[in-house]
Amino acid sequence: MYSILVKNINQNNLQDKIKAFNTGVFCYNGIGIMNNIDVDGGWGYVDKRYNEESNLPCNFGGICLGETGEPVNLTTIDSMNLEDIGFIHCDAQGSENFIFSKGVKTIADNRPVIYYENKDTHGDYLYNIVRRNYPQYEQESLFDIKTYCMDTLNYSEYIVSFEGQADSLLIP
Repeated sequence: MYSILVKNINQNNLQDKIKAFNTGVFCYNGIGIMNNIDVDGGWGYVDKRYNEESNLPCNFGGICLGETGEPVNLTTIDSMNLEDIGFIHCDAQGSENFIFSKGVKTIADNRPVIYYENKDTHGDYLYNIVRRNYPQYEQESLFDIKTYCMDTLNYSEYIVSFEGQADSLLIP
């Protein structure tokens, strides 16, 4: 996925606007484990879809954190030391609350537009998979980006189900 992202950035001459990181984002710095089944696509075993079942569907970008898949390096938004952020898009297969819980400084400092997959409109299925596999981060799982942006940062607008999608939009 990282190689595809970098190729897309280069093909569109966006090297000065987009910085790619070969890491996942979550609520801690360390190693996480991905799910071994594509529960948001073809329902196949991910390692088989890479190899002997490559003709079958798999949403490789839609694989959530789990318990028996491949290991992945994780970081937090605030640990990335990002500056001048005007827009955040977060579609992280049920991990959005966890991710935003450790991005409050970056969000407060930059006040970006935030477009994210909202579990309240999309459903709890993927969110509950992540919660079940990372129970030590229960507090982070309860973080509400809408409440934080609207009540704490005084964002001006919240659009639920933006353009009829499961995604919501927060506008400073």
